[in-house]
Amino acid sequence: MKFLSRLVIFCTILIIFSLVASYTIDIGLQKTSYSYYAEWNDLYKSKINADLLILGSSRARQHFSTRILDSVLNLNSYVIGIEACRFRMINDVFNIYLIHNKKPEYLILSLDGYLLHENCNSYYYQQFLPYLQDTSIQKLYTGYLHEFTVQDYYLPLYKYRGERTQILVGIFEYFGIKQYPRDTFKGFGSYNKKWDGTYDQYVNSIKVPIRQEVDSSDVSLLKKFLFFCKANKIKVYMVFSPEYLCGRELIINGDSIRSLYSSLSSDYGASYYNFCDDSISKDKQYFYNSQHLSSLGAELFSKKLALEISSEMHYLSKTKEQVENR
Repeated sequence: MKFLSRLVIFCTILIIFSLVASYTIDIGLQKTSYSYYAEWNDLYKSKINADLLILGSSRARQHFSTRILDSVLNLNSYVIGIEACRFRMINDVFNIYLIHNKKPEYLILSLDGYLLHENCNSYYYQQFLPYLQDTSIQKLYTGYLHEFTVQDYYLPLYKYRGERTQILVGIFEYFGIKQYPRDTFKGFGSYNKKWDGTYDQYVNSIKVPIRQEVDSSDVSLLKKFLFFCKANKIKVYMVFSPEYLCGRELIINGDSIRSLYSSLSSDYGASYYNFCDDSISKDKQYFYNSQHLSSLGAELFSKKLALEISSEMHYLSKTKEQVENR
C-alpha cells in the first residue's frame, strides 16, 4: 500500500513537472526571435497585418526584400517563407494568417517549378512545436514525413524529446537568461554568399533532367486560392523570381509549368511576372546556387519587381480614375 501511494505521488510530481516544463518552453519559444519563430510569433500575436503579404518557400524568404518593397511601394510588406514547402502548406499558412491578422490588400505568391508537386518531406518541423495545440497547425502538417502523433499533441513535454536546442532557447527566453536577435527583417533574410557548388554536386548525382510532376489536387487548390483572393478583393501578383539559367535545364517541362501559371493568372485576374529570362538569371554573381539569389541578387531583383508593380499600380489607378470621371 505504501509503495502504491509513493508511486501515485511520484507520477503526480512527474506529470506536474512535465506540464510546467512544456508550458515554460512553449511560452519561451512564443517570445523568441530565434530562427523561424520570429515570423510565427509575429503571425500569432497579430503583429504582421501586412498591406502586401508575400508567401512561398525559401525563395520567397530570400528573394523579396521587404525594405525595398516598402520603400518603393509605400506599403507595409511582410514575407512568410517556409523552406521546401509546397502550395498546400502555403495555403494552410495563409488561412492561419487570416485568423490572426487583417486581410492584405496585395499578395505576392512566389512561384517555382516544384510548387504544385506534393512532397511528403518538410524542412525544420521544430518551428511548429510551440503551436501544436492549434488544430490549424495539426491540419497543416498532416501527411508529411515527420507527421506529429497523438502523443505529441497531448502528452506534456513529449513533443520536445531530443530537441535540445528548442528546449534551451525556450527556457532561456522564458526566464530572460538570453534574448536571441532577429536575423530577418519582416520575414526577409538573404545570404551574402558566392556560388557554393551545390548545384554542380546535384547535377552529378542525377543522370537525366527531371519531368516535374504537377498534382491536379494542388492545381485545384491554387484555383480556389486565387478565386478566394479575387472574391475578397486581394490583388495577387504571381511572381517567378530568377533562377540561374543552368538550373532551368533540370526540369524539362519547366516551360509548360510556367505556361500553367500564366494561364491561371489570366483566369483569376492576377498579374504574372516571370523573371526567368531576366538578365539576372544569366549571371552567376547574383546566385549562391541555381534556385537562390545572393544578397546582391535579391536587392537587384526586388528593385526591378517593385518598379514593375509600382508602374502597374499607377496605371490601374489612373485607368480607374478615368473611368470614374466619365
